[in-house]
Amino acid sequence: MTGFHHELRDRARSAAGAPALLAPGRDPLTFGGMLRQAEAVTATLRGAGVRGYEAVAVVLPDGPELITTFLGVTAAAVCAPLNPLFREAEIEFCLASIGPAAVIRDPALNSAAATVARRMNIPVFEATGGALKADVRSPDGPPHKGMRHPDGAALLLHTSGTTSTPKLVPLTRANLREMAGNTQRILGLTAADRFFGMMPLFHLQGLMSALAQLTAGGSVVCTSGFNAERFLDGLEEFRPTWYTAGPALHRATLESARTGQDGFARVPLRFVRSIGAAMPPALLGDLETALGVPVLEGYGMTEAGVITSNALGPGEYRAGSTGRSAGLEVAVMDGDGAFLPPDHDGEIVVRGPAVMLGYAGPQTDGNTFRDGWFRTGDLGRLDGVGFLYITGRLKEIINRGGEKILPGEIDDALKGHPAVEEATAFGVPHRTLGEDVAAAVVLRRGAEVSEGELRSFAASRLAEFKTPRQILFVESIPKSATGKPRRAALAEQVRAAGIRDASNSKADLPEAVLTEAERRMTEIWGRVLKVDRPGLQDDFFRLGGDSFALTLLVTELEYAFGCGRQTLEAAGFFAEPTIATLCRIVTAIDAKAAAPGPFVTLQPNGDRIPFFCFPGAEESPHGFRALSAHLGPDQPFHTVRDPRQPAERGLYTVEQAAAMFSAAIREKQPRGPYIVGGHCYGGMLAFEVARQLQAAGGDVRLVVMMESAAPGYPKVLRHWRDYLRYTRLLPRAVAHVNLRIGPADVAAHLAFLGKLLGRKVHAAVRRRATAHRELKPLLKPPGDVYGTNREAARIYEPQPAALKVVQFIAAGEDHRTLILDDPRLGWQDVAGGGFAVRSVPGKLIGMFGEPRVQTLAAQLRELLDAENATATGLRAK
Repeated sequence: MTGFHHELRDRARSAAGAPALLAPGRDPLTFGGMLRQAEAVTATLRGAGVRGYEAVAVVLPDGPELITTFLGVTAAAVCAPLNPLFREAEIEFCLASIGPAAVIRDPALNSAAATVARRMNIPVFEATGGALKADVRSPDGPPHKGMRHPDGAALLLHTSGTTSTPKLVPLTRANLREMAGNTQRILGLTAADRFFGMMPLFHLQGLMSALAQLTAGGSVVCTSGFNAERFLDGLEEFRPTWYTAGPALHRATLESARTGQDGFARVPLRFVRSIGAAMPPALLGDLETALGVPVLEGYGMTEAGVITSNALGPGEYRAGSTGRSAGLEVAVMDGDGAFLPPDHDGEIVVRGPAVMLGYAGPQTDGNTFRDGWFRTGDLGRLDGVGFLYITGRLKEIINRGGEKILPGEIDDALKGHPAVEEATAFGVPHRTLGEDVAAAVVLRRGAEVSEGELRSFAASRLAEFKTPRQILFVESIPKSATGKPRRAALAEQVRAAGIRDASNSKADLPEAVLTEAERRMTEIWGRVLKVDRPGLQDDFFRLGGDSFALTLLVTELEYAFGCGRQTLEAAGFFAEPTIATLCRIVTAIDAKAAAPGPFVTLQPNGDRIPFFCFPGAEESPHGFRALSAHLGPDQPFHTVRDPRQPAERGLYTVEQAAAMFSAAIREKQPRGPYIVGGHCYGGMLAFEVARQLQAAGGDVRLVVMMESAAPGYPKVLRHWRDYLRYTRLLPRAVAHVNLRIGPADVAAHLAFLGKLLGRKVHAAVRRRATAHRELKPLLKPPGDVYGTNREAARIYEPQPAALKVVQFIAAGEDHRTLILDDPRLGWQDVAGGGFAVRSVPGKLIGMFGEPRVQTLAAQLRELLDAENATATGLRAK
């Protein structure tokens, strides 16, 4: 391996066992293992005759394999990573412009890459477990010859350049080394840092952030993208020191912070980086407050990497600015090419070793460089000390939450419909994304087509983020004197016509005449989009919906109606994304959808004792899917959650919630025997439900807890000897003589006692408030499910019961054996039927991810088998 890989190879030699790449549910890949996988890719490609000046298209999902494949490909040829979500037409365009000698794809990914490659007679390799295997189905014709690319090229990426015409950016190994070095220097990255990757690795920013961290000797967490439900748990499990994202994703992380700020207190973040689009000042300030670390805004391009960035340290950070140079020369020019003084607006230009040498292919632009300076096409100004402020742009491309979209692609897709004469796409303001996609269409004479039909047609040819959310039917499209469509004029026409983004729209029908499903759906949309009573015909995306809001919506729909994303796609929701469409879909799924029960049954079959399992405080019932699957097809598995809408619940205690759940379980299974369990907060519920079932005469065989802390612990009076040993005030071997107390012991004692006193006072106030039913000033506002459940847990005092309890503790969590040191062991004081602890791999959430969940399932199955055997024996007698 050469060039860019020297630093990684040296790191592998000095610390081959150090973790390099991590991913949820997978074992870490060391630097040595990463380099070995990359070298295997290199050897395979060279053995297949791929030459250094040829390109290899890589169509893989985000993950460790994409990084190792990139490293392996760039040592043998030129790597061209493509978006795995691209459709056939987009893949075909990319492959035609790249002219690759081979295509690498994931066989488990439903990608159009293999189909298009075979049609173009390009060899296909399948990537599995870090290794490549030739696809024997291609090619069938004569040997394919790859296109020749510039000497030294290592990476090929498509970008919009400074016009709306697609351009191909070839980056050399020297470019990549300089980009990685610039990122390291401006962010101060070291081997102690860990990068949490959420941005796509087929974009330069995601890939370069990962490479900069690796060459600094640190590690990278490879995720499959942002997941609102697992974001905090991911940070806590992997403990990264930084992550990078665009404004739309930052807004979503802020919502996660507001619902779980305790999680951020345990994560050692040094800073957060924002890049890809301008960060609204209010959002930046709120995010810094929530995270407690600086949010460093930066500015970069595919053609040059990071150009400017704010940095840590006095005087290195200015709000509203994208920071100072990260290693390039940065200047501002007027229209004649003259340099402008500080505080004057003009076009931003850059030069330096990180800047590409020029676009590849026949469609090069002679105006790309001016006197050796690369023209960014963006407008801005520099202040007197070099901080850059972005003020606008010359480009016509649409910046949808950091995704740069070429309007010409959308024009062509829409014009492919037989009813369309002309089509022009343009950007319109969007509440969370900054900008969204709209289009104006002129129909052929006598033709008819609805907006939904046309949107559905475009969605079949474009990636989802490129599909226009608004389509305006017009008589003609405004054009310039040279015949070019005036996209800015169309955007103004949309605003003038009053086609709203609907962020403040009211419901179009009185609430009294809404059906139950419509009312519940309106509440869900209101929570997800944070709008007041959306109308039945309002468009989800015009209301401010983005990909992260869509993830939250799908989660809510699965919770309330059992309706997943695949069902939405198949039923045409994305063609007509309205409440009315969703109501039609869920009504077709189940006529009883308007009144769901408390059970989400993951496995209905089998004659064994059913397992009733409670999720954590966030009440997401779908996190147990893998666990249920590995328990086997004969083990009934029911997750239990509150069927009421959050806003309707009011305020409650654990005992009150358990009374409702125990009644529902008795109704479903009147005679028992019962096995109940729960994760985190759900473990408390499970214990209280089991206690109430037993008090009502039910046969409760087992309570299974998974990382559930006993409330009210530690209890000093009950475990005073352990307490003294824990604070080192009492030697472990001698409990009554030779007390030797030093300053460190006293400090430990006081710190522990202060923390304990705070807990006790807090719990006492809660109990008193509960007794008087005056909870409103103390609990979270109605509708905050996570916060309300957390508060209910704090005032819960479990009463002793003759119950057998088994606690599963994640080995990755920091815990010891003293009861005062680990509240998860406090259940032994109230479990009169016996208490046992079992250890499983993973952390709080990671224990439910593959492959670690298999160990948890195997141990749980063993317990369930024993209880079922006992029950069978009793029935036989």
